[in-house]
Amino acid sequence: RAEILRSQIQLRRQEVEPYPDIRTGPSFQTGTVSHTSQYWLTIEFNIPVWNLNQGNIRSANATVKEQLAELEVIRNELNRKTAEVFAKHVAARERAERIRVQILPNAERALHLIQDAYVKGQFDVNRLLESQRNLAEVSSDYFEAAEDAWTTAAELASGQFVQTTTTKQGAFSATLEINAKV
Repeated sequence: RAEILRSQIQLRRQEVEPYPDIRTGPSFQTGTVSHTSQYWLTIEFNIPVWNLNQGNIRSANATVKEQLAELEVIRNELNRKTAEVFAKHVAARERAERIRVQILPNAERALHLIQDAYVKGQFDVNRLLESQRNLAEVSSDYFEAAEDAWTTAAELASGQFVQTTTTKQGAFSATLEINAKV
């Protein structure tokens, strides 16, 4: 924004200076013969017949327009990034809610049923372990979705758009893409 303001000031300066500055000055000359000194006043200026500083005005105007266009590009990029992060946030929040409300209770209920059946001798230990592993995976998925929702909420709140990735082992890495506010 400072560059745009500077360019706009330069444009205004070029517009108000279509006529050149007038230069004035006194002069004195003395000769070798006595009483032959001269005094005079000089007034100098360029006569703007055709130009009227149009080249500088057009150049400054083009600079202002270019910088305004660059500002719009940056603003559009930030809007795109914000929309992208917001979409990720909504998706992660909905995913976490769906897991918490629908999938997690079903996995817990299935584990309890299989535990009861195991105690009664209807299922073997492999089926019980599989149900426990299933509940652990669903819980892990829920925590990942909740983490994604909170991470994107923090990104939206701070204005720092960070791309995050989580691997199967749970390692967390982040790279800063944009840290700018316009």
